Amino acid sequence: PNVKIPVLALRPGREINENTTAQLKRFRDQGFETYVAQNGVHGSSMLNSERVKGDVSDHWTVVLTFLEKAFKAG
Repeated sequence: PNVKIPVLALRPGREINENTTAQLKRFRDQGFETYVAQNGVHGSSMLNSERVKGDVSDHWTVVLTFLEKAFKAG
């Protein structure tokens, strides 16, 4: 891949369709990490429990784990 830095692509579950599924597959094929937040909303709002209107601890775990690995690799 042309991208030489760690990548995490996040999508809210409600945005998953044929096109986004193919996009996530392309990301994974390039070695990028992906995550579908089943109760998520678009963008960084998926990390805000008030905007999601629910628990976001799984979302935060994915993001923080990714960042920890990225900093160790960097």
